[in-house]
Amino acid sequence: MANNNNNTQSPKPVKSGGWLLNLISFVAVICVGISLLLSKVGLSGEISRAFSTIANVISYLILIALSLFYVAKRKKLWIWIVWAVAVVLIVVAFFLPAV
Repeated sequence: MANNNNNTQSPKPVKSGGWLLNLISFVAVICVGISLLLSKVGLSGEISRAFSTIANVISYLILIALSLFYVAKRKKLWIWIVWAVAVVLIVVAFFLPAV
């Protein structure tokens, strides 16, 4: 008699950290929207600039995180060096006041 076991279960999907990046992206879009709305209404003061700055920082962090996943898959030193230099340039350019 053949063992007819049809009780096979599919493996559960592995939960990745992509949901966090999606959530942070959503918050960045909300900050951009609020900033644009405040600037169009005429409240383009400190609050609008604050939301714009928050949105920019979140956007930069998302780009850096996503590019890190790309760089981590490639195991070449020159890619890591180029990525590190680009990240340092982003951080320095963001925190240095405009000349």
